[in-house]
Amino acid sequence: FSGKKPTFLAINRRSEDQNGFLPALEDRMDICTVNEPLSTIDMLYTQRARKKREELVKEKDTNGMLENYLKTGVFDFSSVPNYQVMLNFIQNKKWADDATLFLQAVTAEINFSRKFGVKRMEDPCSDDPHDKNHIGNYFGRSFSPRGFMSVQDYASGLAFILDDAQVEKDHVKFVLPYVLHNRAKFTDDYRNACANDSRKDCETLHLAKKAISEADQHYTLG
Repeated sequence: FSGKKPTFLAINRRSEDQNGFLPALEDRMDICTVNEPLSTIDMLYTQRARKKREELVKEKDTNGMLENYLKTGVFDFSSVPNYQVMLNFIQNKKWADDATLFLQAVTAEINFSRKFGVKRMEDPCSDDPHDKNHIGNYFGRSFSPRGFMSVQDYASGLAFILDDAQVEKDHVKFVLPYVLHNRAKFTDDYRNACANDSRKDCETLHLAKKAISEADQHYTLG
């Protein structure tokens, strides 16, 4: 965080006419949230919402920070109240043992198999009975150190926002799907197995949440 300027991107999902980002670039994106498509009613109110936003900016933006962001696209995070406090919390984060062990357990499930060892993109899904009981068979890519560090930062940020004294397992569990789903390459077998699921999220986020929920069960059962 220190000395870095956050970058926000709008990403189109891969499709027949959208190539999306290269995997190496996706892995450099810390976290990916999902905005649902606008409904017809939403679009009718877009202009009214924009005008209301401008009015609120004039009313609440006492130091001109938001107005400058709307004009330039550059947001000065250093002027946000409690920014330095949050930065110190994240950099000196205190993690509960349970949170650390859970993140390590999820990473191990994704990145290793009894049959092939460390995951490689060219490896097929393992047919080892032990490996079939872990979520590693759902992923075609390993969980990189960048993703691991992103979970650490955003779980710490979430703990700060919630005014919690330390990072707990629930913080990690909540953040993990948003860090994973954009960079994960889910296997066809896993996609097909979940194809008829009822879901509120986009496919990749739903698959990531379901996988992390399953990993949580494995962790709890030991």
